[in-house]
Amino acid sequence: MTIGSKIRQIRLERGIKQKDLAASAGIPTITLQQYERGVTKQPKIDQVKKIAIALDVPVSVLLNTAEIENRVQEETLELIAENLGTTPSALKGEIESAKRKKSRKILSQEEVNRQIAEAEQEHTAYLEKLCFDPRMPDEDYPARIRYVTSFIENNSDTLKLAMPGTSMLPDDIEEAKKIRAAGGTPDSSK
Repeated sequence: MTIGSKIRQIRLERGIKQKDLAASAGIPTITLQQYERGVTKQPKIDQVKKIAIALDVPVSVLLNTAEIENRVQEETLELIAENLGTTPSALKGEIESAKRKKSRKILSQEEVNRQIAEAEQEHTAYLEKLCFDPRMPDEDYPARIRYVTSFIENNSDTLKLAMPGTSMLPDDIEEAKKIRAAGGTPDSSK
């Protein structure tokens, strides 16, 4: 049952004319007619309160608690958006973004240190694979280590995108997109 049909049903049960109810609620008769006919499906909460008072019923008879909460939230959001010079949907997006940021888990220093240690071990193992090849003669190792060290120093931003096991931050992802858009790859600088 819609709010308009509830208003109409109560009004008719009490033998009140539309124009009398509208006058008693302090709203235009045409507005009350639109509510009852369902033309305006979601009247403003303050007008629902006025009608409930005029009908001498609690607002909860016309709207359930969830509807009241939703209406109050929607109207509050509209007012805030209007005052900020934005749209309710844009404001909702900002609120959702803030909620996501707020819900991010903050790691303890111990957990951060553990993750750093794991990443260092992974990267050390990866570098050892790059530098040390059991088939390579011992005299070639210094040159190979200098080459890898130089490559890492010159390409640290690109290289971290290619390292296995790293979790990429949003800035890294953006950097990776730029590198790909430019037609480069992490090993294109060789």
